[in-house]
Amino acid sequence: MSVSKETIMQTLNLDETDDTALIPAYIESAQQYIINAVGSDQKFYDLDSVEPLYDTAVIALASSYFRSEEHTSE
Repeated sequence: MSVSKETIMQTLNLDETDDTALIPAYIESAQQYIINAVGSDQKFYDLDSVEPLYDTAVIALASSYFRSEEHTSE
């Protein structure tokens, strides 16, 4: 379970000139949202069949948080 700021930046095709300061907070929020929705059993998220799905969900959700903030600040 490790989605990094760099992963989100790569997913969104961002570079260091973009305002990316909130991405770590978006990642944490996405992780907590999913854990609250699915359950908090860490063993579940460590399963080989679940870990990539969890990471993909975190990437998708954190990316949508970034895009949502980007559109509201224009």
